[in-house]
Amino acid sequence: MKRYISQPNVPYTVLRLYFEHGTPVAGQQGWRNFLAPPLAHQLLKAAKLLHIQQAIAFNVTAGYLRGDALHHGHHEHPPVQHPQCVELIDSPDQIARFLAQNQPLLTQVRVLLRESGSVEP
Repeated sequence: MKRYISQPNVPYTVLRLYFEHGTPVAGQQGWRNFLAPPLAHQLLKAAKLLHIQQAIAFNVTAGYLRGDALHHGHHEHPPVQHPQCVELIDSPDQIARFLAQNQPLLTQVRVLLRESGSVEP
């Protein structure tokens, strides 16, 4: 089993992707859209293909996006508008590469990008 040990002073970027559970995957229509894996799974697969160091799909129990109504989720059947979050962490170059190569998947995704920096006491 590989273990990742963080290295001091090595820059990294945190990318958070926010979207609704029922967000369709761009470019797929008809039965392909209906049978396609959820967007979160497709984003995780894309991250794995690019060897992104860390990728996590958060299990959101409750929340809302864009000021909509508050949604409470159930792990077996979340509402279509239930918020989801996928977080990726890697070097700034790798995250930029992910964004460039997966632009079609991100058309209905709110993107939050955070660069590493020094933390002052």
